[in-house]
Amino acid sequence: MTTTELPQEELNKKQEKDIFLIFSVILFSIVCAISAFLFFENMMLTSSIEANKAETINYVNSIEKLKSDKKIIAAELVMNNKTEILDAIKKSEAQSYINELIDISRKYKIIFSGFSYENGKITTAATSIPETVLANDDGVTKISHLVRDYRTGSGYIFQLAPVLSISGYEQKRTFSLEFNVSNNSQK
Repeated sequence: MTTTELPQEELNKKQEKDIFLIFSVILFSIVCAISAFLFFENMMLTSSIEANKAETINYVNSIEKLKSDKKIIAAELVMNNKTEILDAIKKSEAQSYINELIDISRKYKIIFSGFSYENGKITTAATSIPETVLANDDGVTKISHLVRDYRTGSGYIFQLAPVLSISGYEQKRTFSLEFNVSNNSQK
């Protein structure tokens, strides 16, 4: 070995140490920069999360206030059950049923007293009073015309249940009527 080789080896070792030192400093700088970036990013995300939590609490409180408002509860119930409500209204067209009974009263000269509607059935009491006091002008005739028309006719909104009894005397007949609302009346 010569003496010239030795300084060259030392010089190479020194260069290797310098490169390692520079590489270490660069790596340390990169790690410090990444750490600083992550620290500040964490601070921003934490403050954003806290702001979102506060906003969420405000929304929850607003929702609770809205849910306790009776008008909103009623509106929500109506909207959720809109179809069923409209169907129920359509099925209980009470005014058209009353109008039909008024027409029957006029046509057959029968006086109705009371009106009950439940589950598609109308129950009422009726009195048939003849127009004259002639012997053949019995209230039963009007009742039989009513029964015949509602048994053989079409286009009526009611179906007449059997008339089970007629009471009274020749000039004043009282009986009960039960009508079933026909399906064709509910459009």
